[in-house]
Amino acid sequence: MEWDLSLERYDISKNRYRELLNFCRQYPEWLEELSANEDALQSVNLSGMPPSGAISDSTGSLATRRAELSWKCEMVEQSAIMANADIYQEIIKNVTGTQMETSKKTQEFRDSRRYFFWLLDKKRK
Repeated sequence: MEWDLSLERYDISKNRYRELLNFCRQYPEWLEELSANEDALQSVNLSGMPPSGAISDSTGSLATRRAELSWKCEMVEQSAIMANADIYQEIIKNVTGTQMETSKKTQEFRDSRRYFFWLLDKKRK
């Protein structure tokens, strides 16, 4: 997928576009990690050994990670909805790489995709 020169009118450089696109390409991984880590409770170590000097809160760490992943997913999803609520699913599939070709290669789709990147750029700053 080539960088679209018309993104310059949104003040998005070629390198920033690539950064945003690579951010979006991680979306399927985030969803997978979220679904794999649905159990927020971690078992307690019952080895009988005294705990080390380090304090660990695996449940808190997992909750923090899930919140971070959810926030990233919502950022992509909300930007797509704001760009064009009628075709936001197509935008998400396209920018995340889950569906490279789209049947919506209309001017509306291209404009909405560019607007999506502008919105995402503002949210990521």
